Amino acid sequence: MDENIWTRWIIQTARSWPDISEVVRQTGIESVDQEHRQLIESALDLNRLIELFESNDISLDVIKKESIFLQRLREVTANHFEHEEELIRRFHLRNLSRQQAQHKQFLQLLDTFIQDFNAGRMWVSLNLKMSVLEWVVHHINQVDFDTFCVDPWINKVLEEAHQWEDVEALIKPTGLYRMDEEHKDLVNLTLELNNWLSSDHLENLQEVVSIIDRIDHYARHHFQHEEAFIRKQGIPHLEEQCQSHEHFLHMVKQLRIQAANGRLAPLEIKQEVMNWWVAHINGTDYDTFRLETWVGSFLGKSSSWESLTELVKTTGLDQLDQEHQDLILLTLEANDVVEAFQRGKLTPGLREKALEILRHLQEYSRHHFTGEEALIQRYAIPGLERQQLAHAYFLEFMDDLIRDIGSGRMVFSARVKTRIISWWTGHINTVDYQTFRLDNWASALFAKAEKVSDVTPILKSMGVPWADRDHHRVVELALELNQLVKTHNTLPARVPTLLREIATASEEHFAREEVFFQQMAYSGLVTHSDKHRLFMKEIHRYTECPETWNKEDMAHFQVQLLHWWLNHINGVDYHDFSSLTAMREQAS
Repeated sequence: MDENIWTRWIIQTARSWPDISEVVRQTGIESVDQEHRQLIESALDLNRLIELFESNDISLDVIKKESIFLQRLREVTANHFEHEEELIRRFHLRNLSRQQAQHKQFLQLLDTFIQDFNAGRMWVSLNLKMSVLEWVVHHINQVDFDTFCVDPWINKVLEEAHQWEDVEALIKPTGLYRMDEEHKDLVNLTLELNNWLSSDHLENLQEVVSIIDRIDHYARHHFQHEEAFIRKQGIPHLEEQCQSHEHFLHMVKQLRIQAANGRLAPLEIKQEVMNWWVAHINGTDYDTFRLETWVGSFLGKSSSWESLTELVKTTGLDQLDQEHQDLILLTLEANDVVEAFQRGKLTPGLREKALEILRHLQEYSRHHFTGEEALIQRYAIPGLERQQLAHAYFLEFMDDLIRDIGSGRMVFSARVKTRIISWWTGHINTVDYQTFRLDNWASALFAKAEKVSDVTPILKSMGVPWADRDHHRVVELALELNQLVKTHNTLPARVPTLLREIATASEEHFAREEVFFQQMAYSGLVTHSDKHRLFMKEIHRYTECPETWNKEDMAHFQVQLLHWWLNHINGVDYHDFSSLTAMREQAS
C-alpha cells in the first residue's frame, strides 16, 4: 500500500494517540514532541462531537462543547508555535521564516473555522478533523523534523553551554519531579566543571578535584534514589540502571585520579562527563522512569495519596496543594466500586455509588477551579484563559462520563479511574505548576511587600522553630533590600551593609541546617548543601565588588534573591524537613 494512503487512513480512523503515534515522527526534543502529542490529542477530541452530530444528538450543550474544544485546540496550537519559534531563535536553527509562515497560515485556518462556527456556518465534521490532523502530521513529519532533529546541533550546544538554560531544552523530563530536579542539579554541577575547565585557572587543580568529588557524592545519592524507586514501584530495568551507574562512578574515579596527578585533558573530560549525563538521562533514565511506560497500571492499583506523592508537583501554595490532594483522594475512593465491577458483582446500588463519587468529584473540581481563577485575577497572574479552557474541558469530560455511566453505556472501571487521575496529575504538573509557581507571579507580590507578614501566606513552615525563625530573618532582610532599591533613585549607603548582613545570616542558617541534617543522618545532605554553596557563591559575587553596582543590577538581584529564598524554603527545605519528619515517625 502507498505510504501516503496508509497515513491518511490512520489519520481518518484514529481515535486516540496510540492509534496515530506510529505515523508521527519524533524530533528528539521532548518538550516539542510532547506538545505535538497534546496538539494531536486536542484534534482527536473532535471525534466525540462528530459522533453526537452523526447521531443527531444536537443541542445547545453540544454546541457549547464544540466551542470549548475548538478554542482549546487554538490555544494549544498557538502556545506550541510560540515555543517552537523561541527554540529556533535561541539555538540559531534553520527554517525560522518557513516555520513562521506555516504557523501563521494554520492559525488563520483555525480562526476561520472558529468564526464560521460562531456565525452558524459550520459544524464539526470528519472533514474538519481530517484537514486539521493532516496539516499537523505533515508539518511535524516534514518541517519540524527537518528543523529540530537533534543530531546535527546537539554536540555544539553541549560544548558551548555555560548554564542550565543553555541545555534545558535537550534534557528529557521523566515526569517525576524529584528525579528531574536531581538531573538538573547534576547537569549544573557538570556545567560548573566545564566552565572551570574552559577557564584560564587550570593551575588550581584542587578546585577541579573538588568539583569532581561533589559530582561523585551527588551522583551516588541520586543513584540510590533511582534504584530504591525502581524496587519500590516494581519497574523494569534495575540491572541495566545499576550497571550504568557503576560505569559512571568508575569513570569519575578515573577522572579524579587524572586531575589529582595533573594529567588533565580538559576537552576530553568536558565531553565525556556531559555527554554521558545527557545520553543517560535521555536514554536509560527516560526509558525507565517516564510516566507513560508504567504509570497506567500503577494508578489503577493506587489506593492512597502516599503512593502518588512522587508523581505530583507542588505549586508552593498550601491551599491549592491541599485541594489537589483532596481531588485525587476523591478519585482513589472509587477503588471498591472499580474492584466490584471487575469481579462482576454488579449489585443494584453500585452504579449509584459510582455516580455519587463522580458527582462529588465534579462539584469539588468546580469549587477548586473557581478558587484558582479568583486567585489568578487577584494577583494578576498570567494564564487565566489557559486555565479556564482546561477547567471547562475537564468539567465537560465529567459531564459526559456521568451521563454515559448513568445510561449504562460505560462502567466505572480502573481505566476510567486512571484517566481521571492522569488528567489531574498532568494538569497539576504542567498547567497549574507553570501558572502558580512563584517565579511567574511573585514579582507582583514583592512589589507591594514591605514586611514578612506580607509574604507569610506563601511561606511554608518547617515545623522546626529555629529553622522557621532563620527563614523569617533572611526574608525580612531581603524585603528590606527590596524596599531600599524600590524607593530610592540611587543606591542608599545602607545597601552594602545590608547585603553583608544577608550573606552572614544565610551562612549561619546554612551551617545550622547542615549540622542538623548531619546529626539526623539525612541521606540528602550533600545535595542540599550544594544548593547552599551555589547560593553563597552568587551573593559573595555582589558583596565583594560594591564599586560595580548600579541600581538596575541591584533591582534585578533583589528580585532574584527573594525568588531564591522563597523557592528554596517552599521547595528544597520543605521537602527535606518533611522527609526527616516522616523518617522519625516511621522509626517511632
